[in-house]
Order: sequence, then structure tokens, then C-alpha cells
Amino acid sequence: KAKCGEVSVHVNELLNALIDAFKDESWPVRDAACIATSNFISGFPNESKALVGTELYELWFAHLSDNIWSVREDSAIALGNVMRTYGDDAVEEVLKRLPNILGKVFDENVNVQQGHLHGHGHGHGHSHDNQES
Repeated sequence: KAKCGEVSVHVNELLNALIDAFKDESWPVRDAACIATSNFISGFPNESKALVGTELYELWFAHLSDNIWSVREDSAIALGNVMRTYGDDAVEEVLKRLPNILGKVFDENVNVQQGHLHGHGHGHGHSHDNQES
């Protein structure tokens, strides 16, 4: 097992690898990356903070709209983990972004009820293979 100090010098590289996995076309890879990024950040909160603010919030929030239920669920769990790790700063960031995502959920719910939901992806540029809803 690697010692924390030995790993901490590679945090940016490791976190960037997880971010790349987060953007993968395969939903099981994206799903695993949702949780893996938040677990990684919990282990290296200080070293990871800059990347969380620049890219990871965008990815977690984008994946709350994924057509795969487990990706949506794990993105929400990841956001909860990050709020637990970073406290008030993360809670403030999530609350700032929440109205936008809730508006999308409401709009999608209305479209589903009216029978207007046409498919997958919701404009996030993923070609979701092995789609599961």
C-alpha cells in the first residue's frame, strides 16, 4: 500500500486521469468516475481543491442529467461527499448551481408527462452505450 506522502506528489496527474474517465463514452466508466473523484478528493482535499473548482463541479452537475440512473445517483452522492469534505464553501457552490439543475429536472418532467421526451444524451455530448434508464 502506498503511503499518503508518496501519492500526494501525483495528485494532479491522478485526478486528471479520473477526470478523463469522467468524460468517457462508456457509462460504467463515467459511473465509477463519479464516486472515484469524490473519494479521491476526500483523501487529498487540500491538494485537489483547485481542480474541484475548475472542472469537477461542472462534470458532477452535468452528470446529474445523464440518462443512466446510476450515473445521476452517483453524481449526487459525489456532490454530497464533496460538501462533507469542503464544508460551507462546497455547500455554497452547490446551492448556487442547484436552481439551474432543478429547472432542468422540472422541464424534463413536464416533457415526459406530455410525451415530448425524444431520447438520450440531453445535449451533453455523450453517446451513451448500453443505455439503461
